[in-house]
Amino acid sequence: MHSVVKLKLPNSNQADLRGTASENAKVSLEEVGAGVTVPVSAPSANTSATSDVPDSTSTVTLLAANANRLGAFVYNASGGILYAKLGSGATLADWTKKVFPDELWTVPEVWRGIITGIWDVDTGGSAKVTELTP
Repeated sequence: MHSVVKLKLPNSNQADLRGTASENAKVSLEEVGAGVTVPVSAPSANTSATSDVPDSTSTVTLLAANANRLGAFVYNASGGILYAKLGSGATLADWTKKVFPDELWTVPEVWRGIITGIWDVDTGGSAKVTELTP
């Protein structure tokens, strides 16, 4: 993915900026000559790890915290509703995303912390979890 970064200055002038993407997607910028544009790219995932987390009416860890996470997906392969939380201690009253049966949830790319979940009913199903890393 490439981006061009432009900065509008208060006096209506425009400065083009050069960006260098680091491994953790921070971009450092420096001013370059007028009319020069330089593409900026973000890191890409080259590895995926999958896990199968059995459904439970007690709180379970769907994904441990991982500073290298670039993305994650949670598919609810249970007949029950999964209440997933960005953080620890998901409950039926304290959750981030209600994931219905046969639904795929794309975890926000910026989240690197623990993800927990709890189902409203244990049907013998599971959550199919995929984590993307560099």
